[in-house]
Amino acid sequence: MRTLIRDTYTSWSKVTCGVPQGSVLAGDAKVLRVIKTQEDCLLLQEDINKIYVWSKKWKLEFNAKKYHIKELGKCKRRKVWNYLVGEEQIIKTKKEKDLG
Repeated sequence: MRTLIRDTYTSWSKVTCGVPQGSVLAGDAKVLRVIKTQEDCLLLQEDINKIYVWSKKWKLEFNAKKYHIKELGKCKRRKVWNYLVGEEQIIKTKKEKDLG
């Protein structure tokens, strides 16, 4: 197994137990992007769209009601943007429980 991050692959590692070959596991996925401009908002939406298209291709349905946007930092003049997964708006939250 190896991981692809942007255009770079990690080295190969042997997986000897725990996950049958061909399995796809889903857990808490997180996408992070620094937002300073409207273009940054658009780029984050494109990231969300790519994940959504990928999930459809592999028949891995994400529950849109479990998507949340959590804004970090103390900026008083945040960019206003309504992010969507598919056609559903993602809810903004101040707290998020991370199951690890």
